[in-house]
Amino acid sequence: MSKIVTIEGTARDAKMGAVVVSETGGAIYVEKLDAWPGDVHGKNVRVTGILATSKLIPDPVNEKGELVAGAWGEQTVLRDATWEVVGARK
Repeated sequence: MSKIVTIEGTARDAKMGAVVVSETGGAIYVEKLDAWPGDVHGKNVRVTGILATSKLIPDPVNEKGELVAGAWGEQTVLRDATWEVVGARK
């Protein structure tokens, strides 16, 4: 997966960085953005970038094999992203 896409959703911050949350609740990380600027956080945004996958969140197991906070697999990200605040979605 590596194509340029445009996604609309709500600008939110997650533990591993800024995300765009769609109406269905799915979250896509904006690569290399730790958090949304204060004047953007919580607003509707349109983000364009290269859709890809990347391992951002560590696996949910520690060196002793015990389960800890984390996530298996890779996360969906937007690389080289640009964004703009947009009006409310319909």
